[in-house]
Formats: sequence, C-alpha cells, structure tokens
Amino acid sequence: LNPTLLTAQQWRVVAQEPITRLCIRDIIREIVSLEWEITSDNPEEHEGIIKSYKSVLNHADDGDGADTFFSRMLQDALELPIGGNAELGADEETGLLGGLWHIDGATLYPTYDRDIPFVQINPYNGLARVYFQRGDLMRLRLQPRVDLVKKQYQEAPVESAFTGIEALSRIYTYYLKQLGDTPM
Repeated sequence: LNPTLLTAQQWRVVAQEPITRLCIRDIIREIVSLEWEITSDNPEEHEGIIKSYKSVLNHADDGDGADTFFSRMLQDALELPIGGNAELGADEETGLLGGLWHIDGATLYPTYDRDIPFVQINPYNGLARVYFQRGDLMRLRLQPRVDLVKKQYQEAPVESAFTGIEALSRIYTYYLKQLGDTPM
C-alpha cells in the first residue's frame, strides 16, 4: 500500500526532469563534500568504538564507502516518499554497529506491524521478500508525515515540488517544438 500519488519508479522519472536532476545532484554533492568526524565527550575512553564506527562508514555498502552510501541515502530521501533507508548489521563479537547497506527505497514497503515494520519486495520476483524487524533499519526522512496511513512515509522534496516540475517539463516541450518548427 503506497498512499502517495505515484509509485517509487514514477517519482524517479519525475526527478529526472533536467532542473530537478541538477538540484538533486547539487544538494547531494554539497552534503557529501562536507567533512565529517565521529567524536565523543571522552575520545580516549571510546577510541575503539570511534575507530570501529569510522571503519563501518568507510566500508559501507560492501566497500563502496561513506560518500557513496550517503549519496544513495540522500537521493532516495530527496526523490521517494519512503525516504532513504539502510540495513544495520551488528558486529557479532561486540554487538556494536558492524555494517551499513543502502536499501533501494523503490523496493521497500511498510507492513504496519509493530514487530516487523518493513518488507523489501524483489522487483523481479514478487515472491522473494525480506522482512525487517524493529531496529534493523536506519531511515532518513526529511519531512515525515503524521497521519496514520502515511506515517511511515515522508513528503519528499520532489513530491512537494511536483506541480512546478510538471510545469517546467511542459515548458521545455513547448519551446523545443517552437525551435523545431522555425524555418532556416
């Protein structure tokens, strides 16, 4: 059940409108280019944990690294009503965060079950599903919704700007036709 106007794949097509695409790329580029640091009030005491978390971020998404991981999370959060989502993996020895893997938001759906709140459905085989328990996912929602049916969704920036994006797209088409009909 997706209580939004379009499917996730359709929102991604809307986000491909040229000005929108440039805005999304610029936002992602600006945020990912920021310097980041994991710190603590007592860095000497938490040195091992800080080192472990830095390693997790630097090896996120099966070694693609923090920049790629954050880029994927931000892109989904800017384009999709489900927001940016990642699976959290625990380190078996310490129980601390041991891995981060981005989950394609177009494949994730809320179940409205408190114990198993999300399911990932394989787009090529709808019978192949992965159920996520509470605490298995990290979520990035920029503008959360409040009504019960849409609570697990956000109002994505692309969704908020849909009317403007549609108007820009029609203007492009109109002027392209005008330029194409001009005699030499």
